[in-house]
Amino acid sequence: MGKICAIHQPNFLPWLGYFYKIANSDVFVFLDNVDIVTGTSKSITNRTFIKSNNGKQVLTIPIKKGDSKLISSIEFADNLWRSKLIKTIENSYRKSINFKFYFPVFCEILEFETSKLSEFNINAIIKLCGLLAIKTEFKKASDVENLSTDRNKRIIELCQKSGSSIYFSGKGGANYHDEELFKSSGINLKYTDFKHPVYNQLYDGFEEGLSILDYLFNVPILEQIIFKK
Repeated sequence: MGKICAIHQPNFLPWLGYFYKIANSDVFVFLDNVDIVTGTSKSITNRTFIKSNNGKQVLTIPIKKGDSKLISSIEFADNLWRSKLIKTIENSYRKSINFKFYFPVFCEILEFETSKLSEFNINAIIKLCGLLAIKTEFKKASDVENLSTDRNKRIIELCQKSGSSIYFSGKGGANYHDEELFKSSGINLKYTDFKHPVYNQLYDGFEEGLSILDYLFNVPILEQIIFKK
């Protein structure tokens, strides 16, 4: 079938669809050499969402404003956010079925010592993949020299340099991928077929698209098998 590559910015405790892409790829490349997006609903490199007794709630890591907007260069504004987020998570999920197992895990993740946002996010994602028995190989785009700045060409080059012949894309990629360019470059496009599961959450109703921590706290551990097709 060929080696499958997926590529994405290193986001903060991302949603289930992110981990589905990792689990169904042979190589996952952290796109850490592009500019961070801030100030919009798509600002999820330093933001994620959980569910509390007040409904959907955002968790944010404060970041410094500097000369460079590259994700790999972004630093934390301070360290006060760590204890604050730990307390918020504890208050929101202390009644969840897996709280005793996963709360120490997330405390360890949030206390990881680094001043760099990308290093922090990458560590968290890899650690959670280990707990979920996801065996995908990880790479960083910033480790690859002379990458094209063109969106499509950059993806193709990362696939080629990882020895992959298939690019596993999010559904939104269909709006901007140059499919003819991929084809002529020997890269086949495959779009995710991820369907968000509905599971029992704390509090009323169901919120889709929350951080993976909501899923891990609320779904029985032996049933956490949705990541691999």
